[in-house]
Amino acid sequence: MKSNIIDNRIINMKKIILIILLLMTKEIMAEDYYGKISLGQQNGKDGGQDATEGGFVLGLKWNSNVSTEFKAVHKQKDTKGFSTRIGVGIISKIKLSDNLSAYTRVGAGNKKTNTKTFNFWAITPGLKYKIDDKWSIKGGVRFRDAFDSDKYRDYTKTYKAGIGYKLSKDTSVSIGIKRKVGDSEYNAIGLGYGVSF
Repeated sequence: MKSNIIDNRIINMKKIILIILLLMTKEIMAEDYYGKISLGQQNGKDGGQDATEGGFVLGLKWNSNVSTEFKAVHKQKDTKGFSTRIGVGIISKIKLSDNLSAYTRVGAGNKKTNTKTFNFWAITPGLKYKIDDKWSIKGGVRFRDAFDSDKYRDYTKTYKAGIGYKLSKDTSVSIGIKRKVGDSEYNAIGLGYGVSF
């Protein structure tokens, strides 16, 4: 038991050091960094549970085409259970025209629930269209599964669509919907707030 507490403290310390290093690299190499917070509500399908979800993202934009992110999401189910995902990702973006761009996010992380803990991967390709200087829309599909898929059933496809509005040069709000299918299924709606530094 004491060994587990020490191991958890070491893991948490490594995560804190990683975040600090990411922030420090902004002054050396990165174009800017950003943060996002989100809150959502899911409606469980086919016997799944309703849940409330909250999360945050801390990211570094290296240039106009590449960003890296640290992401944490906690989901509390209405009747019982929870899940927490912590991971990192890299996002690449290519401009297809003045207003349209394609992006792909590749990530990996750790998921903990009230019954199990395992590592996962995720790939999300999508499109973003800039309507004008304030409004934008985006959509994509996230493919996610456990690395040890024989032991953990966690394969899902999540269809996402959203609209964003810039409040100022450095702040924005968004609303999005998603439909998740696979080993778990639900519909969800969420709100987000982002800020760049």
